[in-house]
Amino acid sequence: MGQADPEALAALHAEHGATQGCRVDRTVEYLTWRLAPGFGKAYEWIVVGDGDGPDAIAVWGRDLAADRAVLTELVGSTPHAMSVALAGVIARAAEEGRSELVATTHHTAVDPLLRRAGFISRGALPLIVRKLTTRVIPGNVHRHDAWAVFGSDLDTY
Repeated sequence: MGQADPEALAALHAEHGATQGCRVDRTVEYLTWRLAPGFGKAYEWIVVGDGDGPDAIAVWGRDLAADRAVLTELVGSTPHAMSVALAGVIARAAEEGRSELVATTHHTAVDPLLRRAGFISRGALPLIVRKLTTRVIPGNVHRHDAWAVFGSDLDTY
């Protein structure tokens, strides 16, 4: 387990996060707000690294309405580091006796890691959007394959 460090998580996202089209920007401000205790998910951070900074960070929370765990963030410098962080989340959720671990994603780099860890796909992610800004977004918001959606984008249910 590691310290909650939105700055380190934002830096990992900036260097190694999703690069495909449309996504929620993982800024320090966003992560500080989104992973705050006020969301009621009792978030826990798994940090993998050698002391020179994190190689991977996974954040998971508890769905308090159900008996399940929710993978909220997973990013790292290598697939191996991300797999180690994911294994830490799985172990912690199992230690707590959670009935399931849910990950919501449309992030092509993370999908294979989840499958190798035993996650089962439940079908396509429904996506209905409307652009609310005049800012140019790198992708067509109306195309499903233009999005990189993951965990904390949707774990507020």
